[in-house]
Amino acid sequence: MANKTIAFIGTGNMSYAIIGGMIKNGFAPQSIIATNRNAEKLAKAHADFGVRTEQDNLKAVEEADVVVLSVKPQMMAELCQTLLMPD
Repeated sequence: MANKTIAFIGTGNMSYAIIGGMIKNGFAPQSIIATNRNAEKLAKAHADFGVRTEQDNLKAVEEADVVVLSVKPQMMAELCQTLLMPD
């Protein structure tokens, strides 16, 4: 995964645990993009891990080599639709 950019769509408990483990094991924080609708959660992710943050999911996906969809099941269909068929 060296030199790959990973986007985490959603910054809840699951993605927090994965991001924390990746950084602990040497993954470069600047190679991780975390997204969330909530600006406070993004600020916390940046403060805790030093990762890049973005509120625009599509922009994060376009910049990433790997995408991790980390949202609640009831939000997955809407998320996939917005990523596959943007306005």
